[in-house]
Amino acid sequence: MKKSLVILLLLFASTGFSQTSNYKNILTSGKWTPTYMMRGEQKNLIPKHKENKMWVFFFKDGKYEANSIVKQDNTIESENDKGIAKEEKIKKEYGKWMFSEDNTSITIDFNDRKDTVTIESLTTSELILSKIEQGSKQIIGFKNIK
Repeated sequence: MKKSLVILLLLFASTGFSQTSNYKNILTSGKWTPTYMMRGEQKNLIPKHKENKMWVFFFKDGKYEANSIVKQDNTIESENDKGIAKEEKIKKEYGKWMFSEDNTSITIDFNDRKDTVTIESLTTSELILSKIEQGSKQIIGFKNIK
């Protein structure tokens, strides 16, 4: 009985490690570009012509590098925007990231500020993150460009 309990505990422990390792391998497998953002029921598609300007790389050593286009009013681009207006700028960001112990969220640490996002879905081709901000749920969908 004790032997089977030990085997069962080892099986659960290795499954958790395997899942963490698998998540890290998927997250660090390429460049993630946003495809849409949602706040409440409003879904805004990210323009395809801006994919090379908006992305994030997660590195295996726990660091990340991100590029985004930010308007003067600090909103992100949507499908209705054409080109990069003069009041917009490309923002480059570097920081650290790590998984929560239960693999359901990522904490991103940049400029002495931490932000935790929930992993809604993660596959080799798609990443969906969410967080609650100003009382409403925000969702960001990414595709993986390897």
